[in-house]
Amino acid sequence: MAEAKYSVITELKSFATGILSDFQSIENAINPHWSNGPVEGNVNKLKPIKGQMYGKASFDLLRERLVEVLNEMLISPRFKQTHYKWYQVQDKYTY
Repeated sequence: MAEAKYSVITELKSFATGILSDFQSIENAINPHWSNGPVEGNVNKLKPIKGQMYGKASFDLLRERLVEVLNEMLISPRFKQTHYKWYQVQDKYTY
């Protein structure tokens, strides 16, 4: 990286400088302890609800509907059975 940073090739120098300036973000992306899977799962739950309400509601109504659906899921025994692992590691990682 040091050689690339002081290279005469402009593109290589720019690439190395960008990598070094944003190194923390790159390191976090490679870190196996964190995953965007839980976030993507929530996005996939939100999309059908948003699609059902398309053009009919404001953001406030969408938020209320989402809270209602998530509360129903959290009290459902089926949800707790299929997401048992989530309950086990809740204190270890942020989900």
